[in-house]
Amino acid sequence: MSEQNFEIPDKPEPANYAAAVSLEERLRDDNRGELDPQLEGSGTFVDNGWDRWHWLISPGSKGPGVLTLQLTMAQHLTWWKRIEVSTSLFGSWFNIRRLETANSTKTATVDLTAIDAQSGTLKLDFWKAGPFNIGSYVATLVIDVPSHLGKNVQFLCSRDSYTQP
Repeated sequence: MSEQNFEIPDKPEPANYAAAVSLEERLRDDNRGELDPQLEGSGTFVDNGWDRWHWLISPGSKGPGVLTLQLTMAQHLTWWKRIEVSTSLFGSWFNIRRLETANSTKTATVDLTAIDAQSGTLKLDFWKAGPFNIGSYVATLVIDVPSHLGKNVQFLCSRDSYTQP
């Protein structure tokens, strides 16, 4: 057998446990959703052959310090849709509001202020009715509250089955 010599460093580099960015910066840059936290205009954020969800940003009617979130489902849909609205406190997400539509109720709206979203960031979890009426997860978006104050952010579900156009 050959003998191998390994060099052992005299002193290892000290560990650096400091975070490169603050938690608030990481939450603002969280890209788990498919959209940038600063939504603009309109577009589609889910179109997977089964579900189709869109967003539309318009000027709000409640004043410059209010963000209005609106969930709307197309007239031909009947099964429930839901948005779970969460804010971040101390590194954890806490549910603060829920928007739901079902059957003949086609629109749900909630008004939020900067105080409601303590961290300035909201996480929106989109759900729909699934088999046996059990919730079926659709998507998650993270949005920046300060850049959306004074606006109406509408989310529309236009399709929830592959059998629909």
